[in-house]
Amino acid sequence: MSTYTTDVKDDFEEQSEITVKEAAGDCEVIETSDKWEGPFPEYDKYGTLTGSSYVRCQDCGREILSGRKDFASHRGGCAYGDE
Repeated sequence: MSTYTTDVKDDFEEQSEITVKEAAGDCEVIETSDKWEGPFPEYDKYGTLTGSSYVRCQDCGREILSGRKDFASHRGGCAYGDE
């Protein structure tokens, strides 16, 4: 996948640094609006699976159990903090 950045000028606003990604070959590009990455399996301090899973915020990296996303508190400056 190649990535490049370009400047875009509009009659009303100036937008800078729009990143464009192009898929190579016959790849299908799927965009998602989900702010959570995962789920990832959770391990205890001994490396044993706990049976739970967690997700991670794409912006601030906050981790929370998969079933508790509605109760997440994001770190300061996170794009998803006020939702």
